[in-house]
Amino acid sequence: MNPPCCVAVTGVDTFFGRRLVERWSQTDSAPRIVHCDLSQTDLSERFREEHVESVVHLSLQDVPGVESERGLASDLSSTQALLDACAKAGIRRLVIPSSTMCYGPRLENPQHMSEDARLYGQPDTRWVSTRVQIEQRVATFRDQFPLCDVTVLRYCWVMGPAYLDAIVRYFEADWVPSVLGHDPLLQFVHEDDVLDTLEAAALRPHPGTFNVVGDGLLPLSGYLRLAGKWNVPTPERLLSFVSDAPLPFSGAHRGRGFCDYLKYIWLASGERAGNEFGPRTYSSQEAWLSMVGARRLRDYQARN
Repeated sequence: MNPPCCVAVTGVDTFFGRRLVERWSQTDSAPRIVHCDLSQTDLSERFREEHVESVVHLSLQDVPGVESERGLASDLSSTQALLDACAKAGIRRLVIPSSTMCYGPRLENPQHMSEDARLYGQPDTRWVSTRVQIEQRVATFRDQFPLCDVTVLRYCWVMGPAYLDAIVRYFEADWVPSVLGHDPLLQFVHEDDVLDTLEAAALRPHPGTFNVVGDGLLPLSGYLRLAGKWNVPTPERLLSFVSDAPLPFSGAHRGRGFCDYLKYIWLASGERAGNEFGPRTYSSQEAWLSMVGARRLRDYQARN
């Protein structure tokens, strides 16, 4: 099947929206790009007028440092509006990013969860709960409109030289608090591997749900030693009061919502994505070190 002639992208002002547009602007064979504004009253008509064949939904919020209830509600409603527009316009391909955080951190989880595992989420974290709800709505859309190739890409924590969200901010510091008595295995994915899978899913049919994770695992303490950072084991009840720790998520249960991901297993298998898209370029360790190295270089340049 030939690549689509026109791709609509929501969130062109987001990190991956900008990167995707930049990459395609440098290629003569790239599709025509429609900047998709979800506030439009009749989005389906815009899709028909522009002859859009593929839609990439990138306007969803990154993991927030301070959550906005309004923003999360907007993520849910705007995604539903997009699904409705895709149905009316007969869009043949839809790409939705998600997160392996949706599996939920649980002591009972197996070592590597497949895409068929139940999405328990994290009830104290509204961002994760919203992503689970979005996936449920996408699943309903997929069942109702089987002629549309729907690709859901569940990424683990993203690292890289340029990417920045609340997770990266947490690990940026030289002193990184951890939960006392816990040293979980973690996996990361490089920002370039995220971009590669987004592009591949937008241009060719890859229907299904895929965990996109870097190969290899280390415990949290191992990543911190590799980066020369200080591990600061902290009682969980005190962690949310550590002034130098920009904890992801907000609200009364912020600490618990994030700390569970530093305590329990939530590792995902990347086998299905590897078979579909090919191997990732960067391992978990390499993704981590690319983040650490780039920030240290910027700090050095700022001081000199």
